Amino acid sequence: MNGYFDGWRRFWQFSGRASRGAFLTFFLGNMLSLTVRRLHDTNRSGWWCVLVIKNFI
Repeated sequence: MNGYFDGWRRFWQFSGRASRGAFLTFFLGNMLSLTVRRLHDTNRSGWWCVLVIKNFI
Protein backbone atom coordinates (compact mmCIF):
# COMPACT_ATOMS: atom_id res chain seq x y z
CA MET A 1 0.00 0.00 0.00
CA ASN A 2 2.93 2.33 0.59
CA GLY A 3 3.92 2.01 -3.06
CA TYR A 4 0.48 3.21 -4.13
CA PHE A 5 0.61 6.33 -1.95
CA ASP A 6 4.24 6.92 -2.87
CA GLY A 7 3.16 6.99 -6.51
CA TRP A 8 0.66 9.77 -5.80
CA ARG A 9 3.17 11.74 -3.73
CA ARG A 10 5.74 11.61 -6.54
CA PHE A 11 3.28 11.86 -9.43
CA TRP A 12 4.80 15.06 -10.87
CA GLN A 13 8.42 14.25 -10.05
CA PHE A 14 10.14 13.33 -13.31
CA SER A 15 13.65 12.76 -12.01
CA GLY A 16 14.80 9.50 -10.49
CA ARG A 17 13.27 6.07 -10.74
CA ALA A 18 10.48 4.22 -9.00
CA SER A 19 10.97 0.76 -7.59
CA ARG A 20 9.31 -2.11 -9.42
CA GLY A 21 6.96 -2.75 -6.51
CA ALA A 22 5.89 0.89 -6.31
CA PHE A 23 5.25 1.00 -10.06
CA LEU A 24 3.23 -2.22 -10.15
CA THR A 25 1.16 -1.32 -7.09
CA PHE A 26 0.34 2.12 -8.49
CA PHE A 27 -0.39 0.81 -11.99
CA LEU A 28 -2.55 -2.12 -10.90
CA GLY A 29 -4.49 0.00 -8.41
CA ASN A 30 -5.37 2.54 -11.09
CA MET A 31 -6.28 -0.15 -13.64
CA LEU A 32 -8.55 -1.87 -11.12
CA SER A 33 -10.38 1.36 -10.30
CA LEU A 34 -10.86 2.18 -14.00
CA THR A 35 -12.16 -1.32 -14.71
CA VAL A 36 -14.70 -1.16 -11.88
CA ARG A 37 -15.82 2.27 -13.05
CA ARG A 38 -16.41 1.01 -16.60
CA LEU A 39 -18.30 -2.02 -15.28
CA HIS A 40 -20.55 0.30 -13.30
CA ASP A 41 -21.11 2.37 -16.45
CA THR A 42 -22.56 -0.76 -18.09
CA ASN A 43 -24.72 -1.56 -15.02
CA ARG A 44 -22.55 -4.47 -13.90
CA SER A 45 -21.10 -5.07 -10.48
CA GLY A 46 -17.42 -4.48 -9.78
CA TRP A 47 -17.26 -8.02 -8.44
CA TRP A 48 -16.88 -9.23 -12.05
CA CYS A 49 -13.22 -8.22 -11.67
CA VAL A 50 -12.81 -10.91 -9.02
CA LEU A 51 -13.86 -13.57 -11.51
CA VAL A 52 -11.35 -12.37 -14.07
CA ILE A 53 -8.51 -12.08 -11.57
CA LYS A 54 -9.35 -15.50 -10.12
CA ASN A 55 -8.85 -17.08 -13.55
CA PHE A 56 -5.32 -15.68 -13.78
CA ILE A 57 -4.33 -17.01 -10.34
